[in-house]
Amino acid sequence: MNLFGLWRFSLAVYLLGCCAILPFSQWHTTASANNFAMPRRLILILDGVPFDTIEKLRAEGRFKRFTHPARMVATFPSSTNPSLVEILHTENAPGYEDHFYD
Repeated sequence: MNLFGLWRFSLAVYLLGCCAILPFSQWHTTASANNFAMPRRLILILDGVPFDTIEKLRAEGRFKRFTHPARMVATFPSSTNPSLVEILHTENAPGYEDHFYD
């Protein structure tokens, strides 16, 4: 076997070895990171859902674990965008709420 053939064979073995080890590396990293990770949370932000829609869904048996919704008067300007900017730690939204109202 010439030098080029040996190099080519060695490269193939090396790449196969890396591909075989890679899943174990990810498992080790995930397992050690999970020891110190914060609990995962899912946050649902419902905005602009009419009261009647929620009432119909509750009548169908949905949202059983939620408390009874309350009617409210929507504000103008909407405070959703500025609130989400603060909650998610992002840049200001391009909408008028962040730029023209305090």
